[in-house]
Amino acid sequence: MITLPRVRASQAWHEQPAVRRWVTDLFRFTSRRRTYDVLLERSDDLAWVNQVRKVLYINTDIPEVSGPLRFDPGTPFARQMAWLKAVICHEAGHVRHSDLGPQQATVHAIWNSMEDERMERLMAEQYPELTSLFTYLGDVVSAMGRDRWNFSAHEGVLIWRFEHDRSTPLWQPSAEQAALWDQVRPLVEAAWTAPSSGVVSDLAWDVARLLELPVGERPAPPADNQAAPQEQAGPAGDDAGEPGDTGEPDQDGDGEAAPASGTPGQGEADAEGDGTPGAGPAGEDEGSQRAEGSGQSETEAPGEDDAGAGEGDAVDQTGTPRPPSVPDDGQTHTPQSWDRAVSASGAGEDSPEDPEPTESASTNGGQGAGQGDGTLPAMPLPVPGPVDLTVDGVEGYARKLAPLLRPKEAPGRTTPHRSRGKYSYRRDLRGREKVFEKRTVHDKPKKIFLDLLLDVSGSMHGPGIQAGRDTAMMIVRAASLCGARIRITVFNDAYREVINRPMDYMDALRLVRGITTSGGTHLSPALAHVLSTAQPAADEVHVTAVVCDGELDAGDSAAAQTLVTAAKQRGVRFIPILLGPVATNQRALHTWGKAFGHTQACPDVGSVARMLSATLITAHARMG
Repeated sequence: MITLPRVRASQAWHEQPAVRRWVTDLFRFTSRRRTYDVLLERSDDLAWVNQVRKVLYINTDIPEVSGPLRFDPGTPFARQMAWLKAVICHEAGHVRHSDLGPQQATVHAIWNSMEDERMERLMAEQYPELTSLFTYLGDVVSAMGRDRWNFSAHEGVLIWRFEHDRSTPLWQPSAEQAALWDQVRPLVEAAWTAPSSGVVSDLAWDVARLLELPVGERPAPPADNQAAPQEQAGPAGDDAGEPGDTGEPDQDGDGEAAPASGTPGQGEADAEGDGTPGAGPAGEDEGSQRAEGSGQSETEAPGEDDAGAGEGDAVDQTGTPRPPSVPDDGQTHTPQSWDRAVSASGAGEDSPEDPEPTESASTNGGQGAGQGDGTLPAMPLPVPGPVDLTVDGVEGYARKLAPLLRPKEAPGRTTPHRSRGKYSYRRDLRGREKVFEKRTVHDKPKKIFLDLLLDVSGSMHGPGIQAGRDTAMMIVRAASLCGARIRITVFNDAYREVINRPMDYMDALRLVRGITTSGGTHLSPALAHVLSTAQPAADEVHVTAVVCDGELDAGDSAAAQTLVTAAKQRGVRFIPILLGPVATNQRALHTWGKAFGHTQACPDVGSVARMLSATLITAHARMG
């Protein structure tokens, strides 16, 4: 297929450029997508593909299992190459042949296991050498979870594709489940030869009903019989459809065919933590299993319980499935450790399991200034939202802000004496200055500890909260670039610290992206909390930026003014920012100016960035 790379035993395989190029080339060749990148890193999962970001993730820890394996290459190096080939081609098969599966988690798990087998058979038809590779891969994953098999009919849906082509299958249903399995098995095997992922989806719902699983009512198809919106599966163009597979010409100019109507891409569901169900090694590649002998799929992990691992489920290296995430708005989450950690924070509590609230004003406090009564429930942590690999629109601003949050230290220097080291008896006799070198050491510049208070009241709904999120993402990105400390707190009638400790950069962005609006505007409790809990280091200056789009009521303004006056005496600096239409409201400008001594109207994130930079430059000049 593609010539194996030359591997040096003295260096880890994933650190060798030749191997990395081989992995990328093999995936692009078999998937017919040349716009995908490959990320090799350690993970709890085995592999998955993210069709939204066009990234293939592969765990650098290749599993090792004992016991006889069919088509075992025999040597450690050959096993490593066989594993990588099978996993890469499995993920490529999802990109080429799989649609977006059912969004109900349990049905999605069933669909995933059957779709893996169907997709691998299609890949093996085009590349016959994949038959033995998929069989080997499936045996490895099956062996990883064999000690946890419970021999139920539901488990058979996930395991049978690994065992059906053995002369003596290792898995057989228990006596009490045998009759039910006889009804389920024909549907499972029919799905392996189904003409499309949509047919597999229909069969998955039928299987779930036979198993009497609590999956609820099947959602009605769209009125126009179109598939789910394309953005749920991946960007239109590259991820669904391909030249030669759909028979349609390449229309996007990058060697990939535009997708056929109603054929969303599948692979993003493979991403562990990916919010979108799909087939892939997070359930599939995780378990990346195959049906022996026919290039069958390797997705589900054997030994799963009755809930099984779904197509989009992540399966850890022990073969234990984790429930899939619920798709959000078509974008997916990347795994941790994607980027450097932000020297910032993320709230310590876990994300709530409740669905993400809508960005509409709640009945609490309405959409304007409101006084909290102290009895409101605690504000929940934002449900992590989707983010892009690059923070579009704020990267440039963040790079300009980063050196202001943590200025570079000027190097010391040595200045030679004007005599250039030449001894002069006359100068010595007259008692003139002695010959010496002058050492100049600059004072270490102080870093900025930036506290951001972001208004998330109902009046911020729409462009206001988008500008607020962009401001927060700009600050998070700047902190990740320079290692400065930041904290982000959102407030309406209540308040909540969203980022308050060092955390992964992409996780911080997800939390910021998940910020929504509701309630009224009550600043003073949040401001009091921020000022009382801030602990700047000796070499840090505490700067508090307050971003809001509404005016404050008289009581809230007076309380904020008292807090600001006391904090300024302790050296705290404030940057009040008014967003949106209120920036031209003279009454609001007067209220905020009275509370903070000054204020700045900024209609968008660009003006916020310029104002922050100018303020911090002035602050450094005064401190210097």
